[in-house]
Amino acid sequence: MVPLALFPEWSQGLLKLTPFPYLAGFPLRVMLDQVTRGEWWLGVAVMLAWMAAVNELRRWLWAKGSKNYAGVGI
Repeated sequence: MVPLALFPEWSQGLLKLTPFPYLAGFPLRVMLDQVTRGEWWLGVAVMLAWMAAVNELRRWLWAKGSKNYAGVGI
């Protein structure tokens, strides 16, 4: 895992919108009290958005897989 600070400035803004900074770096910064209230809310919003997106993908894949499933030999 590479810290976001090692990436170029232009890419850091885009990388903050992916779920990867919120796996280890963001929780650690929150515990060390290095995050402002605005950054905390942004982090929570990004994490919730990714959770909702992955949940919708899971639902779609489950429905698609259930239609194609054939329990032959059971």
